[in-house]
Amino acid sequence: MKILITTGQGIINLFDTAVFLKKHNIDVKVITGWVPGEHFPEAAIRFLGRIIGRKNLVEGLKRRRIEELSSDEIRTCARSEFFIQFLFLLSRYRLVSRDWAACTGWKAFGAQSKKYIADADVFHVRSGAGQGGAIMKARQAGMKILVDHSIAHPAEMLKQLTKARKGAPPAEYAGPGERFWNLVLQDCRMADRLMVNSNYVKESFVENGFDASKIDVVNMGINEAFFQVKNNWAAQDKVKVLFIGGFNLRKGAQLIIEAAEQLISRNFDFELNIVGDIGRDIDMPSWFSEYDGIHLHGSVPVKQLIPFLSENDLFIFPSYAEGCAQSLKIAMATGIPVITTRQSGGPVTHLQTGYIIPDDSASALADAIVEMSSNPGLRERIGAAACRLIKNEHTWDAYAQDTIKVYKRLLD
Repeated sequence: MKILITTGQGIINLFDTAVFLKKHNIDVKVITGWVPGEHFPEAAIRFLGRIIGRKNLVEGLKRRRIEELSSDEIRTCARSEFFIQFLFLLSRYRLVSRDWAACTGWKAFGAQSKKYIADADVFHVRSGAGQGGAIMKARQAGMKILVDHSIAHPAEMLKQLTKARKGAPPAEYAGPGERFWNLVLQDCRMADRLMVNSNYVKESFVENGFDASKIDVVNMGINEAFFQVKNNWAAQDKVKVLFIGGFNLRKGAQLIIEAAEQLISRNFDFELNIVGDIGRDIDMPSWFSEYDGIHLHGSVPVKQLIPFLSENDLFIFPSYAEGCAQSLKIAMATGIPVITTRQSGGPVTHLQTGYIIPDDSASALADAIVEMSSNPGLRERIGAAACRLIKNEHTWDAYAQDTIKVYKRLLD
């Protein structure tokens, strides 16, 4: 079985997909963006990152240097990646729209990738990277098309973001009306099968006209370094609450701010640790960043998250819409009990492997924090059960096996 994976622009876990498929003796090749040489100066990459507004560009590009894959197994489309970043730079100065820049840049990636599309049984393509003639070229070459999509349907995203903005449609996100999301949906429609990362994503596509029988849910893996990091759920003087991710509107940042305000008004003693960059769409009041018990840590490399996860008591993730948030699953793997929404896409069953709250409810979030903080037995039961679930069913090995089953279903 020969598999050709194309990641499109940016970073996604399809590199991990390739590595674990290879461990299962699958012949796999990857088409991706620019991969700097090992001796390319990091200072130059940091400079480029400052120009395009990507603080973590060095770390991101390092993820593309995969020791387990040879140079013959990675194909690069550097020209199209530089092109899209140039277009994004123009969009920052309002010379072109961000939507037009994204659509044009992704089409350019698909067009450049065509020269590598040959000699495979399955074309495993990240949604959006199949236009510019890429999927057509693969189909002409006799390949089956598997489109990999990792977030809710654009119509669901638009509905949820409108809710987050208290009924005002988000100006920066037009949902299926955008050129870019039309590009993504066109890939999904052209697929022989669509692979998604949670039941929530599948449901959102079925609600918007897609055939459920052609959609496979495959759980992304979690690095085993995170398994059962936490083993002490005893009560502390004050509950320590953790959030990891982009602190923005879609992930529930405004709800967290409002819940914190409610807890303070109740004289509830807590500590809140926020790990991640602050989104531009958040109106953060001055008291929030100045409050003694609230700590803004900024972006932290994944390898440095373990101390945060082991030392805090609760993990909160009140997202309005996701695919399946990896930070949430990492938290579950460590054993820290999670409070989240159904829309996070996480494999959470209420009061069994986590605590589910309704989306768009700061008071529900505050109440859940109070309830969980007063019950160490519940925290231990939920945290331990979540850890077992991820350890048993959400490993990279299980992901590779399930993905291979999808490939076989396609080829049969």
